[in-house]
Amino acid sequence: NKGIYSFDKKTDLLTKRFNAANPEDSTELDENIISIIADNRDTIWFSVPQKGMGCYDIRSGRYKIFSEKDKKTGMAVDHWVNFVQRKNQDEFYISSYGGLPGVFNYKSNDYSYNSHLNINYPSVQHSHFIVDSMKNLWSIVFYQLYRAEKSNRLFLTYLSPDSSKFNLKDNVFRKCIWDDQRKVYYGIFAGRGEVLMLDEKMKLLKTIRIEPAYSKRADTEPDIYDALIDKNGKLWLAGSALWYYDISSGILKLYNDKSSPDLRTLYIQNLVSNKEFIYIQPASNFCNAVYRLNINTFTTDS
Repeated sequence: NKGIYSFDKKTDLLTKRFNAANPEDSTELDENIISIIADNRDTIWFSVPQKGMGCYDIRSGRYKIFSEKDKKTGMAVDHWVNFVQRKNQDEFYISSYGGLPGVFNYKSNDYSYNSHLNINYPSVQHSHFIVDSMKNLWSIVFYQLYRAEKSNRLFLTYLSPDSSKFNLKDNVFRKCIWDDQRKVYYGIFAGRGEVLMLDEKMKLLKTIRIEPAYSKRADTEPDIYDALIDKNGKLWLAGSALWYYDISSGILKLYNDKSSPDLRTLYIQNLVSNKEFIYIQPASNFCNAVYRLNINTFTTDS
């Protein structure tokens, strides 16, 4: 991890342009970027270990770190921001593994934390945080899913239905996706073997079975790392294989393009949707390619 690079599409070259606006405040940790948001042409926001949020100016190649400071002493506070999501023009939702979500305001350089759990834990093991399209806040604490509605800062436990078939990994939550066409949520877990379909009030409508990739042993697969809904409204899952939701059969079917490598051997880490394509990033260290899937023709290339 060595800061931020620019990529020239004409020459296919990566160039490092990452310099501190104030060199006296710079440390080696500045280059160890954890999270990043590039949602406009002028700036990139990112987080670094111990120091909090930073802002990178694309044109000049310079960055500034907005360290969190103790409101009483004025001293810098060690803060690891692991998850960042924009709230509005001036603010970001932020969260860390050791604390509950908060808000960072870059104009006032203020970090505020007003969220609470409905259960008092002596410590917090926070593994994920996201804000959905309806402005509800979701968190994973001790592998349990919590939700706070936009009008309520209190995080309430959401208990997924137990499953006698998939009881080894039920609480390893991966993602919750809102389907704007069907007005439902998809609750996605690693190893459960099914996806939960929930209505707007988080009531279970049904479960969608995931077709096994290798065997009929539900306790050994599938492993799910990522999921998305493409522009055609189709749900895709990725991990130990690649699946798509076939509405006619009511299950998540294995994707298999015989002209491409067997995706089951690659362990897919990330999916990115862009127009009629889904870009597939394998986790396997022997694979040095990113694959591209055409959602209209169901073909892949790299």
